[in-house]
Amino acid sequence: MRRSIRGATEGVLHLRAEFRAAGQETTLIAASTTAVLAPGLYQTPYGLAKRKQVVTYARSGVTGTALLLPQLGQRSRTTSKPQPPWSFERAAQALLTAVSAAPLNGFTVRVPAFVADVESSHTDTSGSTLRAHLHSLVLDRDSMLAHRAAARSRLGWTPERLRFRLDHHRAPAELVRRFANRYHLAVVDERSGGGPARRGGS
Repeated sequence: MRRSIRGATEGVLHLRAEFRAAGQETTLIAASTTAVLAPGLYQTPYGLAKRKQVVTYARSGVTGTALLLPQLGQRSRTTSKPQPPWSFERAAQALLTAVSAAPLNGFTVRVPAFVADVESSHTDTSGSTLRAHLHSLVLDRDSMLAHRAAARSRLGWTPERLRFRLDHHRAPAELVRRFANRYHLAVVDERSGGGPARRGGS
């Protein structure tokens, strides 16, 4: 997963360089994930790879925006199946809308307003947290699903009063601030009105 995302990142930046060499400026609208916000104990290799991608884009000098999307899923035609918080179609529409909100220069990270609607239900308390953790490290090291299950198990093990502040799926304001400050990124939180980008300090 890390190699795949790194390859995609390098490909995008190479393409941008080709456009610039031809005298054409570009704007990058990137689909990212709220997983970039997850604290260490609840992080996965996928989340770390996507975090590195966002930081690489921001530091490359490219103009554009990365949207922190929730977990996506295909809407079911039946009502018996639980519905994902966001469909692929809704995410595509958000990316199109982001084009008009992209900065004229610099790179911003945007937290779409929809994150406020995401329920904090991405937990797993059905099995052993230790077993899920060891499974992701030993038996299924290359499985994104195994790492996700382990992270959700650890989240389910966390006391409820802390879980709300640490669950990246809802993009808590504290995690957004910590992310912006750590990497000195310009962040726009559309839940607070989507005002001017705020750059995290040290």
